[in-house]
Amino acid sequence: MQILPANAQDYMTRNITVGNIGQVTIGQLLKKITARSDFNFAYNNKAITADSVVLISGYRGTLYDFLAGLFGPDYEFKEVPGYVILRHAPNKLILTAELDSDDPGELIVKGHVSDALFKTNIPQVSIVEKDLLIAQLTDQQGNFSFKISNPNISLLLTASKENYRDTSIYLLQDVPVVGLKLKKRRYKYDPDESKKRAKLEQGFSRFFITSRQKIQALNLGGLFAYSPYQVSLTPGLSSHGIYNSQVINHLSINLIGGYTAGIQGVELGGVFNIDRNNVSFFQAAGVFNIVGGNMKGIQMAGIYNQVLNNTSGVQIAGIYNQTNNLSSGMQLSMIGNVADTSRGLQLTGLINYSKVAGSQLSGVINIAKNVHGFQFGPVNIADSSDYPIGLINFVKNGPKSLALSYDDANFIHLDFRSGGRILYGLLGAGLNTAGGTYKYALELGLGAHMISDHRFSVDGELVTRLTTDLGKNSYQTYSLKFLPAYHLSHHFSLFAAPAFGFTSGSDNPKINRFGWVIHQETENNSFNIYSVDLAFGLLYRW
Repeated sequence: MQILPANAQDYMTRNITVGNIGQVTIGQLLKKITARSDFNFAYNNKAITADSVVLISGYRGTLYDFLAGLFGPDYEFKEVPGYVILRHAPNKLILTAELDSDDPGELIVKGHVSDALFKTNIPQVSIVEKDLLIAQLTDQQGNFSFKISNPNISLLLTASKENYRDTSIYLLQDVPVVGLKLKKRRYKYDPDESKKRAKLEQGFSRFFITSRQKIQALNLGGLFAYSPYQVSLTPGLSSHGIYNSQVINHLSINLIGGYTAGIQGVELGGVFNIDRNNVSFFQAAGVFNIVGGNMKGIQMAGIYNQVLNNTSGVQIAGIYNQTNNLSSGMQLSMIGNVADTSRGLQLTGLINYSKVAGSQLSGVINIAKNVHGFQFGPVNIADSSDYPIGLINFVKNGPKSLALSYDDANFIHLDFRSGGRILYGLLGAGLNTAGGTYKYALELGLGAHMISDHRFSVDGELVTRLTTDLGKNSYQTYSLKFLPAYHLSHHFSLFAAPAFGFTSGSDNPKINRFGWVIHQETENNSFNIYSVDLAFGLLYRW
């Protein structure tokens, strides 16, 4: 299969040669056509089923004639930068328009749209002048009108509506001004626009998008223009009118809130910003930001940030951040962060959640399925996580154990250990079997699996123990422990626990001096003890 070169973007007039392929699916055929070309086909799979089988016996001629013969008269083929759009458009429009002027400095454009076959008025048709970034919807009688401030230019109006072919007409001035030329706008096409728009209009942002804007987006699809700037009071009151949702701006100022196609620069919103497509490089709003495509750069909001696709950069919110994929960077919030997949850092005061997480740091709880970095917080929950750092770690695929031990201070301990393949947390309680004033102990710690063999293992732990009488008297012990263990079976192990300890508290004569004391000092009714201690016990692992 071969496509002969032609002028840039004149895709439909290019000559192609298709061999005797025989039976082939439409999807495979279209991929073969574009395999060595500089464009792709874009189409809705509901209108054109890619799995449908067609019989190709050979062809030589223009791409337009080939597509017309393949799909028939009910389909339209549109050229946009990088794409040929295949649309099911069985109906045709009749577009009429005229120019009028009551003011020498102003031009009024009036027109009407009707069905070509039935001659009925067609409401909610998008009328667009793409170079001026002007767009209107026809009323219930099919009429439209708008004003332009430069009366000395010619206009190209295009009427667009779902299931209808696009129809365009030129409006020429009676006395053209020599040398006046309208600057052509730069456009881009997004073949995934319909999917992004569906997600955007089903979520929280639907409460801020008007029905006229939804109809406009449906009619015009994924063709977006570029503009240096725009200013909005609300999504419906913008310097680009209702065409604002089809325009990508370099600077966007939304006094209350705005609804634009995307940003390549800076967007500021007094209350909110909503973007259909991608945003880069800085976006800030007093309450919330919602991006239908990708976010690259910094996104800040007083309450809430949401990116429906990929985020690479930083999300900062007073309450909550959400993105589909955090490919790099971090999420920072007071209450919570959510990402389906993350390769960055989630940092919050309350809760982090991700199906596939990079690293998570929370003041209360971290939740993930698979963690590739670390989890740091009081409670960590995951299916697999090698480096959970917390008091309680529920790792589904990680080891968990319960140990009963006795130490040289006459305490019997019950300790629960849980975590990942490398790190784990410890939570334990103890009771002094010899009696005395200080009967109770509470232990918290962080451990690491250092050596793991079939019959023998060694773990290392940093442990803090509070020994108390449950009243006003207590003392603190900080220990570095090593736990060599011999495995009796898959579940049971015998272990010893030598430790280097540092104990401090008030100089109470009822305190037991235990272990091998390396150094002891007393000053101002307080004491410090450096010692070597020992414990041993039985551990059950599952």
